[in-house]
Amino acid sequence: MAAAAKEQRALDAIVAAIPPDRPLGNGNTAKKTTALSAKVLAGEIASAKNDHKLAEQDFAEAVAMQDALVYEEPPLWYFPVRERLGAELFAQGQPQSAEAIYRADLKVNPGNPRSLYGLSQCLEAEGKKDEAAKYKAQFKDAWRYADVEIEPLRVAASASHGETDQASADGR
Repeated sequence: MAAAAKEQRALDAIVAAIPPDRPLGNGNTAKKTTALSAKVLAGEIASAKNDHKLAEQDFAEAVAMQDALVYEEPPLWYFPVRERLGAELFAQGQPQSAEAIYRADLKVNPGNPRSLYGLSQCLEAEGKKDEAAKYKAQFKDAWRYADVEIEPLRVAASASHGETDQASADGR
């Protein structure tokens, strides 16, 4: 964690040094895009430290930052941050909140396999088996040519009241 914190400080210094008006792409700035990367890194570090509330806050801020970027092709930021926010909420034992985030992502990024998978996991955790199966089937179709398996969502031990991490491996 010390190395990650050191990298975070270095990235924060880079963000601070970038002039606010330095363009990047068509209508975006280097500072805004780099600040987004710093916020995502902060969320990842908080999550790794099991500080899930801070991670949730960082990822929620990163979602807002990503939403504020001007649309371009290809996108300046390479993945929808809502994926991580949804996973973080699920880790906290909040499948309903995570479900809302995954549904919001699917409106912005229709057919996003990771959000389809996350949504299916949330619905499964909520006992909505039929709807979960529908989204799991959509995920399998979208992921059919992938050469890696997607990691199941996990509930953090702190959210599951001291139990070990739980994972649903079905649907891989």
